[in-house]
Amino acid sequence: MKISLSKFGTSNESLKYLEERIVDDNYRGDVSSQHNRWTFDDLVFVLGALQKHKADDELLKIRTTDKSKRPANSSEEFDFASFCDEVVSKIGKGTQDAMRKNWFVDWHRAGWIERYNNKKELVAPYDRSQISYVKISQEGLKLLSKTSTRTDRYFVFSKGIDQMYNGTIGILLDLFRNYDIKHIDLQEFTYFVTGVSSKGSFSISRERCVELINAWRRLTPMERRNIDDYLRKALVPRDTASNKTEQRDYHNWINKTQQTFSLLKQTIYFEQVNHLKFSRFNRLYYLGNENVAGAEFSKRDVKRLNRSLQQKHDYFKQHSVSKRRGFELHHIVALAWAESQHDFKMLDDWRNMIYIDGFTHAQITQNRNLNVKIEVLPPEDLKLVDYSGGSLVVKYLENALYSKNNLPIMLDYNKDLLKQKVKK
Repeated sequence: MKISLSKFGTSNESLKYLEERIVDDNYRGDVSSQHNRWTFDDLVFVLGALQKHKADDELLKIRTTDKSKRPANSSEEFDFASFCDEVVSKIGKGTQDAMRKNWFVDWHRAGWIERYNNKKELVAPYDRSQISYVKISQEGLKLLSKTSTRTDRYFVFSKGIDQMYNGTIGILLDLFRNYDIKHIDLQEFTYFVTGVSSKGSFSISRERCVELINAWRRLTPMERRNIDDYLRKALVPRDTASNKTEQRDYHNWINKTQQTFSLLKQTIYFEQVNHLKFSRFNRLYYLGNENVAGAEFSKRDVKRLNRSLQQKHDYFKQHSVSKRRGFELHHIVALAWAESQHDFKMLDDWRNMIYIDGFTHAQITQNRNLNVKIEVLPPEDLKLVDYSGGSLVVKYLENALYSKNNLPIMLDYNKDLLKQKVKK
C-alpha cells in the first residue's frame, strides 16, 4: 500500500522514511504485547497466586481451548480454573482465556514463566506449539523474593520488559543518555524508534533514528497533527484487500505503542507525561534526567541512573580513539539486564563498552542483545557470543574502534560480569 506524504513536506526526510516503511508488509515492526493491559502489581499478584496453587518446581495444567468452544473444565484443569477465579476476584481481570492466550504469552517472552507442551517439554518463547503446562521461572521467583526490595523487583521487571520488547529499553537508554533526546512522543516511537529493533527494509541505526526524529520535529505541531490525522483515515483495513498482508491498520499500530508506553512507564527507567490535552501527545521521559515534568522520582530510587557521560568519556580516553560518524557506543552486557542499582553501576562502565559501527550494533539489537560474551580472534579481532551458540565477528578498525592493549581488561571484566546475577 503506497501512501504519499509529500504535500506535508516535500524535502523532509522523516516523511520519506515513513512512506517507505508503510509500503513494507511488516511495517508495524517486531511481534510484541499489544492488547494486554496488565501492570507490574498485576504480574506480582498473579505469580504469587500461581505459586500458592503449585510449588515452584511443579507444572500447572492449563486449558488448551477457548471457554466458548468447551465451557466446562476437565478434572486436570480444576487447579487452573481455581487459580484464574482467584485472580479475577482480586483484580477484576485474568480470565482463563486471557491468561493462557495473552498474559502467559507475554510473561513467557519476558522470562517470568515457562510454558510446556503436552509431553511436559519446555517450549521456546516464540514457538507456536500448543501449550499444556506452565510454571514460574527463576526470573519470576525473583519478583516474589521476600529479600528483594520493591526497587530490586522493578529492576527485574524492567529486565523482563526489555527481553519481551527485543532490547527496546536499551535502545531508549542510549537515545536518552547519549544523543541528547529529552523526550519521545507516541508517534516518534511508533514511526522511528521501533525501526531500530526491526529486521524489515525500514531497519535503521540509532544515529539515523535520531536524525529522523529531529527531522520530524522540524515540522510544525499543526503539520504533525495533520499527518497523524491523514494516516488515521488512510490506514484502515479494507474489505477489497486480497490478503491480510495488504492491510494497513493505523489504530492497531498506535495501540501497540500505547501498550508499550503503559509498560515502559512502570519500569525503573521511564516516566510517561501527557503533553497538552491530547492523549496522542503522550511523551516518554528518562528518569535519570533532572527536572522531568510530572516525574515522581521518590517512588523509585533512581538517583544514580545517569552515569554514562563520564564512562563514555573514559572509554574514548582509555582506548585513545576519536568519534567517527556511523559508529555507536554499545554496552556489551546491556544496561537493561541490571537487577539492582549495584548491577546497573557495574554494567555502566567503560570496560563493558565497545565502539562499533551502526550495522553491527543493529545486528546485536535484533538478536535481543544476547551477544554478551567476548572472545578474542587473534591477533586483534573480537567475537561476541550469545548463549545459544551464535556469534558475531567484530573486526578491529573496520567494525569497532578500541585499543588492542585493553583487550585483556575487557575480557577479564566481561568474565566477572557474566559470573554475577546479571547473567541470563
